[in-house]
Amino acid sequence: MFFEAPVGLIFTIHATLTKHSWLDQGLFLQNLMLAAHARGLATCPQVSFVRFQAIIAEQLGLGSDESVTCGMSLGYADGEASVNR
Repeated sequence: MFFEAPVGLIFTIHATLTKHSWLDQGLFLQNLMLAAHARGLATCPQVSFVRFQAIIAEQLGLGSDESVTCGMSLGYADGEASVNR
């Protein structure tokens, strides 16, 4: 699911936070992606990780008050891959 990227990130948010906090997290993710791009790295945010909340929580030891919001691949883009042309 991380498209062979060397780094896979999982993002969570406290379950009681409001939609405004979700916007803050989205802005944080955007800035992280821009910072990575400025350093020659590619990113791919993936909301599909949300459906694996239980598995991720178990593997990472997340509390019941943490909700998975997305995952993100981080690495160098493969310019030869057809998807990147």
